[in-house]
Amino acid sequence: MGLSRRQTVTVHLDVQVSPIPQDGLVFINCTSCRTFLTIHEPVDGCPERLMGTCPQCGRWYLIETRSEETELWMTEFPPLPEPSRVWPAHATPELLPVDPLTHCTIATAVDSAAIV
Repeated sequence: MGLSRRQTVTVHLDVQVSPIPQDGLVFINCTSCRTFLTIHEPVDGCPERLMGTCPQCGRWYLIETRSEETELWMTEFPPLPEPSRVWPAHATPELLPVDPLTHCTIATAVDSAAIV
């Protein structure tokens, strides 16, 4: 089994809150390039938590309904930082085991602020 580096980084998340129209039809644009997002339902049967991806610029968003489905909350995932800013040459990051089949790190708990 291979090893992967893990380093905790601090990120700032911008959240955009919009009212949901009474007809329920919502067309969501990328906040960067204004292209319509491609909407994904990662968990079947859970339409209140969606992912949006921009086919133009590649940005990713978490889209949630709140307040009894009268508001839409959209959080843009920030781009990954440059590796040199996360792992300076003098740093020795924590190593985590990697599953050889999925190439994902194996951990019993995940820090929401960690990028693996």
